[in-house]
Amino acid sequence: MDNLDSKEYCTIYLVRHGESEDNVNSIVAGHRDRPLTAHGRDQIARTRDRLKDIIFDAVYSSDLQRTQETAQILTEKKLALKTKEALRERFWGRFEGKHSSEFRDHVNQLYGGKQVSERDMWYTTYDAGIETYDEMVTRALVILREIAAANIGKTVLVAFHGACIRSLLVRFGIGKMMDFPPGSIKNGAHVRLMSDGVEFFICDVVGIHKEGKVYVRNGHKV
Repeated sequence: MDNLDSKEYCTIYLVRHGESEDNVNSIVAGHRDRPLTAHGRDQIARTRDRLKDIIFDAVYSSDLQRTQETAQILTEKKLALKTKEALRERFWGRFEGKHSSEFRDHVNQLYGGKQVSERDMWYTTYDAGIETYDEMVTRALVILREIAAANIGKTVLVAFHGACIRSLLVRFGIGKMMDFPPGSIKNGAHVRLMSDGVEFFICDVVGIHKEGKVYVRNGHKV
């Protein structure tokens, strides 16, 4: 939160990448390496304008092209980009590269069309090889803690993925999985965190829907 001493914490801006080619075509992306679209690059340019007064000391992203492009646009390539495989999107197994409707149909068959429980959303793989949200957020937090510990007193940009941001908000108690359905984390949305390398505090969120409410202003406390 903003009353924390910034000298004792790392300030982290988690920014979801811009629209990718798979986003346009409703393809399950996961670890697939696809670039941003022209519209996606424009989205991130607007995010850059929104964050124009923020001075970043370091920049990180997953090793996938869509987040690397996002990070480079946001920093105008003025900082050396550090990539981390553990910051990748959720791995979707055999459904990667397929239309998202195929995965939805698979889940509907598994549950007989019934609502999936909150626990199953978090812990179930649905199919061999699919990463759970719990597994994904656990690996991401390891790296985010390392980043925070290495950058105390600094401000850091992390170009990230939608499902990763969603899972972090749930892990931090901001809501439940069902509160953040697909599409609730907009391309170019960001979350500002402060961390001492152990604990995390959410300061504000921008461009994220929760239970029908849209957080759009810097400084909105959650």
